[in-house]
Amino acid sequence: MKKIIFTICMVFAGLSMTQAQDYNWTFQGDSNFAFMTTGDFSGGQINATVLYGQKLQVGPRIMIPFGDYDNSVVLEAVARYFVGEDFFAYSSMNITNTYFNGFSLGVGNRVKIGDRVEFNPAVIYDTKFDTLRAQAGFAIRL
Repeated sequence: MKKIIFTICMVFAGLSMTQAQDYNWTFQGDSNFAFMTTGDFSGGQINATVLYGQKLQVGPRIMIPFGDYDNSVVLEAVARYFVGEDFFAYSSMNITNTYFNGFSLGVGNRVKIGDRVEFNPAVIYDTKFDTLRAQAGFAIRL
């Protein structure tokens, strides 16, 4: 129940704090496309994120496993807060799969490629697995 309330609060905070400007929607695919292979195991996951907002962006992320992963599809609540024009603080929290319970914190940089496309490298710390990872993704702003 706490996760549902947290998610609703994040969405309303993002909707209420944004300004009525162009490009409020951000569709992002992470290169957090993960693929691992060791011995008899081979699998990975693909991530897609939809964010709404300008300075504070909030939205859901869906993580789709493939291969030998025994996990179901995972849904996360994601937030990015921009400090200045291009640097952002990142946070995500799992809301559907208890195996991945925990949250992630990170920092990143938005590199604009034209008016609507951006490249987003980030460094993320995962509290569940106690790991630090580098990820990068492309986003389209609408």
